[in-house]
Amino acid sequence: MEAPADRQSFYALGHSEQELQHSDKSRERRWHAAVPLFIAGVGFLCLISLPSTNQMTILWFSMICVLMAFLAAFWAIPTEILSESTAAVAVGMINALASVAGFAGPYAFGYLHTRTGSFVAGFAVLMFCALAAGIFMLLTPATRPRVPKSVASS
Repeated sequence: MEAPADRQSFYALGHSEQELQHSDKSRERRWHAAVPLFIAGVGFLCLISLPSTNQMTILWFSMICVLMAFLAAFWAIPTEILSESTAAVAVGMINALASVAGFAGPYAFGYLHTRTGSFVAGFAVLMFCALAAGIFMLLTPATRPRVPKSVASS
């Protein structure tokens, strides 16, 4: 018997929390952020290269939804590798660039669709972006445990 939708979202949230606890203990947030990006890249590749049936399209779009799984680990990385003030600037800059991309991305996708008459070019760009983001996540410096400041030293 399949769980109702509200239970499925509850299970997904629980899994996301377990993933974060695992990345906290093992100090491997980079991998927890990069792997979903690589899976999404493969999903985009399959979407544009394999025969299109309704079942396959639903499967590949579901695989692309894994892309959202990287967000929880991603947002924890700047505060681990940067100082507090630098991390605040970095998070603001990430949000600013994401806002521009959220505005320009659909226009670029529509432009590519208009020019080529197909969604393949737009999905190819998304595939390369997902794969590049995964590579960049692996290139971020490894996190080091922070040493808490003692009260006596301040």
